Amino acid sequence: QKLKVVFFPGHVGCGKVPWRMLPKVNLWDGIGCGGSQKGEIAKLDEMRRTDRRWDYDEVDVTEFLAEQFKPGDIVDAFDLDQNSF
Repeated sequence: QKLKVVFFPGHVGCGKVPWRMLPKVNLWDGIGCGGSQKGEIAKLDEMRRTDRRWDYDEVDVTEFLAEQFKPGDIVDAFDLDQNSF
């Protein structure tokens, strides 16, 4: 089994931050993925430098969701406009 790092639509591989730069950059700049995920990716990149078992595939969220949910699947999701599921 291999880890998957999921990026915003059209942002695969973008916005990654080296571990040592995490405190110095705006992690929530909307590029690549969310801020907390940037920290997780930075840690993964540090670990995989010495252990390739931490390798991961980079995927676009739209492709990831299309693989996970087929047409007709029922998916619960929160609607911000309706403030309900």
